[in-house]
Amino acid sequence: MPLSPVPVFTEAEDNENLYVFSLWSGMICAMSKLSFGKTQDKPYDKVTLKNGVRLMMIPMEGVNSIATSVMVGVGSRYETPEINGISHFLEHMVFKGTKKYPTTEDVNSIERVGGLQNAYTDIDITNFHNKVLSTDWELALDINKELATKPLLLQKHVNKERDVIIEEMKRYEDEPAS
Repeated sequence: MPLSPVPVFTEAEDNENLYVFSLWSGMICAMSKLSFGKTQDKPYDKVTLKNGVRLMMIPMEGVNSIATSVMVGVGSRYETPEINGISHFLEHMVFKGTKKYPTTEDVNSIERVGGLQNAYTDIDITNFHNKVLSTDWELALDINKELATKPLLLQKHVNKERDVIIEEMKRYEDEPAS
């Protein structure tokens, strides 16, 4: 049965600021319905869906894992002094729960299947990324999609995450190389 990550992002969602980047195992890429003329000059497949989501797939022969990233076009470049740091703060908050994965434990289901889940915020993107066995590719993409598009952002987590970020800032300022 052919596999395709496209159903993870439906046409009804507003995803024009999302970029999905996946390092696929060779097996999944070969079975995927999304094969768009990969060449030796261009060792990847790139597609823009009708809803604006850009999907990039890079097959890696002999690899039995998949790495996915969902990148959202937000970061410090787009912040005013009044909301400085909000992108990084929201990156932390989404791991507290989403509509489909309402608790931190649910969001961390990637780790329960032996995978890795993380995120970072840069100047112009926030990237939600994970790595799992290729058999768990749907879970990997689904969780990243939820983190990027359906976070709960509950008030009860605000103070704790603010303290976590303040500690991160202190560690960064304390490093001689920074």
